[in-house]
Amino acid sequence: MQSNKFMRFDADLYIRRHKSEISAILGYLAITAIFFWPLVAGISSFIPGTGGDTYQSAWELWWVSYSILSLHTSPYFTYFIYFPIGANLLTQTMAPLAGILSAPFEAFGSAVALNIVFIAGFVLSGFFMYIFAYYLTRNRYASFLAGAIYAFSPMHVFQSFGHLQWINIEWIPLFFMFLIIALKEKKHKYALYAALSFIFLTFMGDLEQSIAVSIGAVVLLASYYLTNDRRSIYNRRSLIYLAEIAVAIFILGSPVFISIIIALQHGILSTVNAVSSTQANILYSPDVLSFFVPSLMNPLLGFIPNALNYLYASDPTERTVYIGYSVIFLALVSIYDFRSRKSLKSLAPWIIPAVIFLILSIGPYLQVNGAVISSVPMPYLLLHKIPILNVFREPGRFDIMFELFISVLAAFGFIAISKNKIGPLRTEKGFFVLFLVLVLFEYSTTPISNAQLQANYGNAYIPAAYKDLGNATSNFSIITLPALPYYYSSSPELYPGIAMYYQTASRKPLIGGYATRSNNTQLELLSDIPMATASEYLQYGQNLSYFSPITENYTKLNTFWLANYRTKYVTVIRGAYNDTELPALLEYLYGMFGQPVYQSNTTDVFQTSGAISKGIGSSLVSYTAGTWIPGFSLCQSSSCNATLSNMWWGNTTRGIIVYSPNQTSASMRFDAISAYNDSILYLYTNGNLAHAFNLTGTAEAYSANITIKPGLNSLILYYKQNAYVVNDSILNFGIENITLNRTS
Repeated sequence: MQSNKFMRFDADLYIRRHKSEISAILGYLAITAIFFWPLVAGISSFIPGTGGDTYQSAWELWWVSYSILSLHTSPYFTYFIYFPIGANLLTQTMAPLAGILSAPFEAFGSAVALNIVFIAGFVLSGFFMYIFAYYLTRNRYASFLAGAIYAFSPMHVFQSFGHLQWINIEWIPLFFMFLIIALKEKKHKYALYAALSFIFLTFMGDLEQSIAVSIGAVVLLASYYLTNDRRSIYNRRSLIYLAEIAVAIFILGSPVFISIIIALQHGILSTVNAVSSTQANILYSPDVLSFFVPSLMNPLLGFIPNALNYLYASDPTERTVYIGYSVIFLALVSIYDFRSRKSLKSLAPWIIPAVIFLILSIGPYLQVNGAVISSVPMPYLLLHKIPILNVFREPGRFDIMFELFISVLAAFGFIAISKNKIGPLRTEKGFFVLFLVLVLFEYSTTPISNAQLQANYGNAYIPAAYKDLGNATSNFSIITLPALPYYYSSSPELYPGIAMYYQTASRKPLIGGYATRSNNTQLELLSDIPMATASEYLQYGQNLSYFSPITENYTKLNTFWLANYRTKYVTVIRGAYNDTELPALLEYLYGMFGQPVYQSNTTDVFQTSGAISKGIGSSLVSYTAGTWIPGFSLCQSSSCNATLSNMWWGNTTRGIIVYSPNQTSASMRFDAISAYNDSILYLYTNGNLAHAFNLTGTAEAYSANITIKPGLNSLILYYKQNAYVVNDSILNFGIENITLNRTS
């Protein structure tokens, strides 16, 4: 019986034919294991990075698979954070394809899934760059070196420690390779491969990567056009293949691309644009010296950047762009070797994009030795004015494109220099070993001490309580303290990020959370809950405080919100508080909820049901709505007096929401002052004018009797007099000590 040839697989023959590719993959895997050994040795114990972004990355992988496979909903909107209003994740750094591909590993925990993606990202980034470089050079040593430079560049490493979307840059070199092949060989399959590569780099990465690659493609093709035989790559057929690539990209990515277009029309990207100001660009732009100073993560050379820490003060992640002297040397050798006019033209398509992206990565203004030289504007300023392209808040991320092109130049430089025989370096292999060792020495991120391990890797442990909550079948939400960012910390979003990471085990909606593209509404929701604000003030070294113009029973206000948000448990991350703060917080929560239902050295869990049943009774509960500006935030000088400091200010209209279980009469009292001159303050209850108060330039006490309906009531304070500006805030009347008490 004749065997089916398609069923046979000769492993030995396959290995012989693909020996170099298999060796390359194993080589990059070995480097990855050495550079990031904590993740290999403790794949479920550590995660790469220590800030909120890192824990958010683990959550994003979990959320994509959970939303699609378990909830059968789009991953681009969620009620699982900032419950109950939710969060639009369209502009989030989510890498949806990474979430889908890593879904099988979620069974072992989100840390394992993240680490698998992380390790694979570095191995494949090196390998795919190796394939691209081999297509260009036909030299395996040079190609492996190019892959190592691209994959393990300090910029890529630092970005990957916390930014899920920058782990997977492996599809970028494949896109450029298939783009070039499609235009040169005029084959439809390569146009499709280029489109698929673009889709993968966009959805394994994010919009920033697709923007950078699109610019890179335009620059590369323009460089070919200006410096090489135009007819070989530019003709009618080439335009057809470019059109094929563009159409295939749009069709394959249409579900998300259409959503982005709709989002632009509805202002969903407004938050992104708001944080992409020129001032923010300057903050996240690298200093010119950063290109020549080793990474802070280098265990052997880290003392150099530590001595120059002002170069990285605002954000080391975005300012780490070290090129490496061995890489610079090889790139210069390639230029020298192609120095004749004819030869240099063939190298120009790699030199020109490298220079352009190097300049773009510098940001809007030149920064040298910690000083911003505003008299030297850079080309990035032009890019910043173009819609959609201005989502690049961090110009230093353009450096990844520079790394790709300089890797190609370094490969050509290696070929040139390895032709020489210098002392013991008499073979190409000898030169390869030398430059590989030099590059890895300059790029090393291998922790060799416990301090370095703790500085760069986060704890992947999830307390057992959250796993128990995940087994509960009832529908409820959780609030984890601290719930608000701590802006005095080097990692303000750390604990909201950890709370999201714990959610991967609890699988319950979270009151709060962390989104890199969050908005004020989401944070205001948290600020309305007294315990969230009070626990935040603890972190700032103050007492448990809740500042509001309304004098209220804040225990009842807490339970009111918890009841409305169906919050069954309040959890506490003990490590967020010091030995003085933690007892104060726990005593506060004991008084509200009683003893915790779970307690360990990392976590306390309080059940809310008893407090809610007692807290929502016959009393009124009131809270502010709209913009109320605390006077103390306006006091910028010694001329600020107590009246200005104690009052709450705003523009013409401010609101108060009052909840009552039944209809009742109530007395409303407050102190108020006119900021402009004598005028009238109107009080509307549920849309009806209830009272008018004559305000003066002196703080006085006022009162009124009002009728409160069952449920939620709106009280509107309206003051139509002209306002004046204090510290860029528009004010017209101040108010404090608001009380609302039942009279019947």
